[in-house]
Amino acid sequence: MLRLAEVRAYARRSGRTLCADIMTRDVLAVAPETSMREALTLLRAHHVKALPVTTEDARVLGVVTQTDLLDKANWGAKGPYVTLGQRLRHVVRLAGAPQGSVQEIMTSPVRSVRPDTPAADLVPLMSDGGLHAMPVVDANGQLAGIVTQSDLIAALFQDLCAATDAPDLSREDAAHDDARIPG
Repeated sequence: MLRLAEVRAYARRSGRTLCADIMTRDVLAVAPETSMREALTLLRAHHVKALPVTTEDARVLGVVTQTDLLDKANWGAKGPYVTLGQRLRHVVRLAGAPQGSVQEIMTSPVRSVRPDTPAADLVPLMSDGGLHAMPVVDANGQLAGIVTQSDLIAALFQDLCAATDAPDLSREDAAHDDARIPG
């Protein structure tokens, strides 16, 4: 209850930044049938930690993360595979044979937010759930963007700076400004 009060107090003090203001719009997403190896290659190549798993019409089914690939898949000389126990759970859950795809290890169902959600509201959602990224879906339930912990921290810091009239430390010339101040 205290945390909720703190978040609400922060939201009143902040600039009411919305998820739409801070989300990445050009989101790299994968299909459920994408191989675990391909997902890992995409994560590494694009320097991201999470990939939304979507249908052809961009509806979010789940999220696959680096942690999912490391913790839920076993890695052998030929690439990732799932254990017998994982295979049995997959067959029961999806009524099909596992194929080494992201749908076998993705986190599902996944929490998502709307573009008009205040950024401050993500703090308890992400921290309590241990989430590193939050998909943003539009009114039709289609993927519109993603907000990462880094996006959220940067936005909250900018709101704090704006609310307190603190200098904008994100500017590249901030260090140079300090050097010109006579001491």
